[in-house]
Amino acid sequence: MKLYNQLLELEALKAICEGNKADSSILLGALDKNYFYTDCAKQAFERIQFLAKERTEIPSWSELITDPTLSENYREVLVNYNGPDNTASDKVYSAGLIKNLNNYRKAREMHAISERITSELTKESLDVDKVYQEMYESLLTAKAGKDISQCFTRIGYNSNVDEVIKGLLTGKSLRYIPTGFKGWDDVNGGLPRGKLGIIAATSGGGKSLCANQLSLNMSLQGAKICIVPLEMSKEDMMHRFLANKTSLGMSDITKAEELTREDKRKAYKQFKEFEAKIAESGASIDLFHPTEDIEMEDLLFILKPYEYDVVIIDYIGLLKGVDGDDQWRKMGAAARFAKRWAETTKASVLILAQLSEDMVIRYSKMIKEHADLMWSWNSGKLSETDGHTIIKVEPQKGRNQAQQSFYLKVDYTKMSMVDASEEEKQYYEAKKKGQESQEKKYQSKEYKSTGSVDSDLYSGL
Repeated sequence: MKLYNQLLELEALKAICEGNKADSSILLGALDKNYFYTDCAKQAFERIQFLAKERTEIPSWSELITDPTLSENYREVLVNYNGPDNTASDKVYSAGLIKNLNNYRKAREMHAISERITSELTKESLDVDKVYQEMYESLLTAKAGKDISQCFTRIGYNSNVDEVIKGLLTGKSLRYIPTGFKGWDDVNGGLPRGKLGIIAATSGGGKSLCANQLSLNMSLQGAKICIVPLEMSKEDMMHRFLANKTSLGMSDITKAEELTREDKRKAYKQFKEFEAKIAESGASIDLFHPTEDIEMEDLLFILKPYEYDVVIIDYIGLLKGVDGDDQWRKMGAAARFAKRWAETTKASVLILAQLSEDMVIRYSKMIKEHADLMWSWNSGKLSETDGHTIIKVEPQKGRNQAQQSFYLKVDYTKMSMVDASEEEKQYYEAKKKGQESQEKKYQSKEYKSTGSVDSDLYSGL
């Protein structure tokens, strides 16, 4: 059997460049350079990856074959490719390309294994157990498509933890992106990379507002953010961002025809200044609106080539394939995939979810089980002060992080969330205590008026 097929490799490259964005991104995200054998295809593939990451856009075939960063000989090979004009127009075609390239990759791995075995057998001495273990791991690598040894961390004999220890002690191993909320960051550093986080609140509690504020804050720290707003258009999102970063409020923008020319000019300038500030560090906020219903797996494969630091999905209940009689299981499976994807890509994934009045994620408790971090709040316990709303964010989970509550002040006219002051925190707690006292008085009155407690409460005891 041949160990590679140059025409197949060129066909895959052209399919990536010429297909629609969603299917091309899925194909690009599913492959890596090990799927290609020829130097020409490898260099072209790595160039596509680089451009996709830098520009959030896959280059066209015509752009690739004229790219001066590729050698002249390689460009000539690409120009002279006369294969089929098929593009990554559907999953079946893409899956076929991936399968065939993967079979050639496995064949190359097996060929390399056979050569190593032959080499070992010709030596005067042979450590059978050592060679057997090496070949076993090589076969696992061939099957998995990655070096299986990287999945093991060893302490003790033949240790490989030095780099991890030094990274932890110097603060470089587990990197955190500051959220911009001091109540959380001062204790926990920020949002951990490569983890799955959940933002959950009761209906109308400001989950999307919180996610948007996080994206603005983290972009100022140099992070590349992608928000997937499954229930808001780009106009809806930009409406909120403009209110947040300019002197205009939500209602001002809604009635834009009443604004003066100076008001419009000032707001435009303010927003462009914010853009310039985050652009200086290479940061960005992308809004990705799928053209059709999309599953978690396809969504994250599409986003993989662009190497985001944070992906925010608003919200999990609107993804394709998570409804039906076993919704809890499907949502749990989607969350688990997001967790594994985050670990592999070292990106942070934030999923927004609905919370019940008793502070439990609706439809699927399994979402929390897979999460490394979970922020939650009950919008029914919000407190008003000076026209603003105070919320108490209560972390229900925080792997290797303190589950310390913190307070935020919400301004719906500006669609903003900032740290609450000490006075505002005290006001929140005092009002909450007053509400609880009133509830107890009400319950006491109910008891006195009936003279008894509902016997159903004791049924089954």
